[in-house]
Amino acid sequence: GTTSNVTTEVTYTLKNESGIVDLLFNSPDYPDFLFVLAVTPGQDTIIATLGDLTSTGTVVVNESQLLNLTVSPQSEDLPVGAQEQFTAEGEYDDGHTQDLTEESTWSSSNTSVATISENGLLNALAAGTSTITVSFGGQSDTANVTVRDPEGVIAI
Repeated sequence: GTTSNVTTEVTYTLKNESGIVDLLFNSPDYPDFLFVLAVTPGQDTIIATLGDLTSTGTVVVNESQLLNLTVSPQSEDLPVGAQEQFTAEGEYDDGHTQDLTEESTWSSSNTSVATISENGLLNALAAGTSTITVSFGGQSDTANVTVRDPEGVIAI
């Protein structure tokens, strides 16, 4: 028997058209290849048809799991009146990282010293220390903040 590549002659369809995956075929960089692009968690069936022949394959898309959440900077020393943007980065089990600053929940342990907005912007209010906590998806991390009186100002 002989074999031949019939990829370009096959018709590919999705059984459910559920939006779980997209089929990409004949991209300029990879002609004669079919790519399955994961869109959202779930399951669908790809149907390949060539004449009277039909073959199916099940595609399962799993949601990646957040393994770790890291706040940056980890430590900050600021004068009263300063602002500092904090960020949160998530590391997932599939190896990708994602900026989660906007999606995360932020808090300050001492709001008389420093407050932090829902987007991670810290305002240094008074001399002292505070611990900033960021949380998302069951993970959290902390940063230590020291707020000092501006140079040349002596608190009485």
